[in-house]
Amino acid sequence: MKDRRLAVVAFGVLCVGGLAWVQPAAPKPAVKAPPTTTAPAATPAATPTSGTREAVKRLAFLKGTWSGTMEGDPVEETWSAPSGDMMIGMFYWQHEGKTTMSEMLSVKAEGDDAVLRLRHFDSKFDPWKGECDGVAGLKATTVESSRVVFTNQTEVGGLASCEYDCTSADTLKVTVSFKDGKRPALNFELKKAK
Repeated sequence: MKDRRLAVVAFGVLCVGGLAWVQPAAPKPAVKAPPTTTAPAATPAATPTSGTREAVKRLAFLKGTWSGTMEGDPVEETWSAPSGDMMIGMFYWQHEGKTTMSEMLSVKAEGDDAVLRLRHFDSKFDPWKGECDGVAGLKATTVESSRVVFTNQTEVGGLASCEYDCTSADTLKVTVSFKDGKRPALNFELKKAK
């Protein structure tokens, strides 16, 4: 495995170095006198609409690092502050001091709705096989001042819903429900890190 990693690094160095060596230097632009007429104003970069920003901004109560246990094992979830049309999160679950799984999460405004997407990884950070071709977008169907329910309204994936309920300034309850009604929901009670 170590030899394989070295080969990949060496290949990357050769490719990047080779490209830099083969490519000619960019020509320097000619110096021109300033135009005598006024050019039209540049079009401002697209920015999220106020409705788009609001869809994510309403979920600011998730921001921070939350930790607790699930079935006696340590778990932790961290969310960024809302920025523009998105929030990013991560989660990990450990057993006997070793990480058994992790996830990357995003909440992105799509139109006026907030949509949660998450991707699971095993302990080697390999994506779960069932998620290699894509993940479901879970739409925020209930949004309150300190509670949100994301519901899977697609055929993709096994999740039915994810609920985040900030019951106090330092407590976040998370409920993950599955489409398979025989599979019990996962319930986490997390405390905000100080």
